[in-house]
Parts: sequence; structure tokens; C-alpha cells
Amino acid sequence: MKDLVWGEILRVGVDEIDDDHRKLVNIFNLLNHAVMEGNPRNTLLHYWTS
Repeated sequence: MKDLVWGEILRVGVDEIDDDHRKLVNIFNLLNHAVMEGNPRNTLLHYWTS
């Protein structure tokens, strides 16, 4: 699966919400890469505990 790319089309115009959405896009991409590499659990544990 391709990475999600943040773009103006996803922008809602509220900075705090847009920042949260950018973070969610990044988390999705990290998880997607981890699943493709066969190691989603360790990646999630590392992400949430750091």
C-alpha cells in the first residue's frame, strides 16, 4: 500500500486539528511500513512508549 501524503485537500483550516491529522497520517504510514516488514507489534510498542 502506498503512503498517505498530507496535502491541502486534507486541510480543514483549524491549525490544531490539521496538526493532529498530520500526526495521524504519519502514524498510519509508520504502521503500514511495519505491517509490510512483518513487525507491526514492535513498531507500535516502540512508538507508543517513546
